[in-house]
Amino acid sequence: MNLKRYCTTLQAIDKTDGRIKTFVGNDVYSYSQEGAEAMVRASLPYLTIIGEFVAEIDEFTGKDIDLRRN
Repeated sequence: MNLKRYCTTLQAIDKTDGRIKTFVGNDVYSYSQEGAEAMVRASLPYLTIIGEFVAEIDEFTGKDIDLRRN
């Protein structure tokens, strides 16, 4: 079984205007979303898992690059 990549966010104060905003957090690698959430709770409690990272967009063609293919 392969590790999956999960995207996270965090909320912090934007020092440019003093407002709380949502920012992209670190990617977390785990075999399951439950495992990723457990890792975040234990080590990175300021992050929130938003879902599995499944595709990128090619900057030149604009097409999806499916990361779930082997």
